[in-house]
Amino acid sequence: MDNDPEMVFVVNLLAAPLHNSRNSKYTYRQILYYREIIIELEKLNYPVTESEGFSNLDLVLIRMNFNSREYTDRLVTRIGRYLEGFENLSERLEKSLYFCKKLSKINADLKLTFNPSQQNLISFLEYWFSSEIRFAEKKAAILIQEQIDASVGSEFVEKADSKLECILSGDQIGLILRATDEARIIKAKSMNYIFKSIVPYLSTPVKRNLSYQSVRSKSYSAEERDKEIAIESLEKIIRKIKTY
Repeated sequence: MDNDPEMVFVVNLLAAPLHNSRNSKYTYRQILYYREIIIELEKLNYPVTESEGFSNLDLVLIRMNFNSREYTDRLVTRIGRYLEGFENLSERLEKSLYFCKKLSKINADLKLTFNPSQQNLISFLEYWFSSEIRFAEKKAAILIQEQIDASVGSEFVEKADSKLECILSGDQIGLILRATDEARIIKAKSMNYIFKSIVPYLSTPVKRNLSYQSVRSKSYSAEERDKEIAIESLEKIIRKIKTY
């Protein structure tokens, strides 16, 4: 015990009120508390401390409601540093939940208390861990949303970059696509499916994003000039093919 820093720390905290008190009278509850906690500490198996999680010393002190402010601060600082070592939020959350599970199994005797003016130790720890869990869950949700936004953004950029620019207008494109369907040059389950499959990947010199519904509807009410340009474009393609 003399070589265990945590045990020495706890013993010093227990002894401090006895050394500092000017009044030699102690209440029955104080005497009972000291008797019970000394009995429990004497039962401890060594070593009593560890670098990860609750030590068997911590478990005894939590059960005995050793709600010393100094010990509480030391405990949550140690646990907090341990949790911060997990950069993966899911692992950090998992460890926090593990601690909560261990706390739930501790049958703390709240009739006994080291400092009646302080909150019960197990109640404070339960609140502290619930705060850690909420923080980890909120941070994980933010990271997930950032990943979703980044994915959507990259998908939009990829789709935008994959567009092919056509020198024809949307109305003229609609005429050609309608004709390929009705002439059965392109076979699809519906004309709407042809427009939906092709138009989103096309752009014009004056319009980056085309609506396939608008292009399709305009193909039924095209102006004569649009028809002429569409025919001239197809004839240009025919002349080019003849040169092959």
